[in-house]
Amino acid sequence: MTWRRIIGCLLAVGAFVAASPTANASFPGQPARIRFMRIDTDHELFVMRTDGTAVRRVTTNTVHDADARVSPDGSRIVFWREPAGESDGEIYTMRADGTHVRRLTDNDDEDQMPNWSPDGDRIVFRSDRTGFQIDLFRMNADGSGVARLTSTNNRERWPTWSPDGAWIAFSLEQLGADVEVARIRPNGSGFQLLTNNTGTDDFTADWSPDGDDLAVWSDADGDFEIYTLPSGGGSLHRVTRNRADDLNAFWLPSGTRIVFNRADANDLEIHSIKPNGTGIRRLTANAVEDFLVRLVS
Repeated sequence: MTWRRIIGCLLAVGAFVAASPTANASFPGQPARIRFMRIDTDHELFVMRTDGTAVRRVTTNTVHDADARVSPDGSRIVFWREPAGESDGEIYTMRADGTHVRRLTDNDDEDQMPNWSPDGDRIVFRSDRTGFQIDLFRMNADGSGVARLTSTNNRERWPTWSPDGAWIAFSLEQLGADVEVARIRPNGSGFQLLTNNTGTDDFTADWSPDGDDLAVWSDADGDFEIYTLPSGGGSLHRVTRNRADDLNAFWLPSGTRIVFNRADANDLEIHSIKPNGTGIRRLTANAVEDFLVRLVS
């Protein structure tokens, strides 16, 4: 599996997977769960424990929903859906029990990759509504108050809010150049490049629970590996070392491990590792694609 195929899959499916009325959210007092999408003949959502056991199928449908994120209090889910008869995707929310589905965006453009603010009051997302470039936008949790955060000739993707709500980190695809990690204030000010590695693609994935570091994936050594990056920018610290492509990394809520996808010759599987690069564990092993979605914490 080449990195171009991996990136193509990520862009086509977004952060992946349908949300579910019974998705096992993990909140204080409950164990963390890992969500992932298994691609066989269909795209369905599964959950499992952080040690790879107790795998359970959550969704069974033919609707194309993706980019699912559980709100910080566990009461709502924001997700992407391509409505029937339309050729573009929109942002929706629903209650955790699957009721009260509400459409937040309604236009002829592609709105994707929504993510909650830490207080659950706002949603950041990416959209091509302004033209060929892809910019970041912010809106209230009810779809009102849409504000444009970035205005460049680049393409911004995979926004993720810092735990304290002060920053939004994202991947900045510079047209004709490479991909860097950047951050911006939720009001659109304070833009800052966190990486500046010519000829290298660096993708942001997730903030550490304490907000000190980002988990990123980069092809600095020729294939993709997992790295950590200080949240204010600086040098990448390499976590994985192998000849496979490692990507799409998320922190466990404890901050003690990073969960990520590894691509072998046939498919994607889920692994976890300590931030210092030790203690790697393989969590899935099968003949189908297991796309890591996100930890529910």
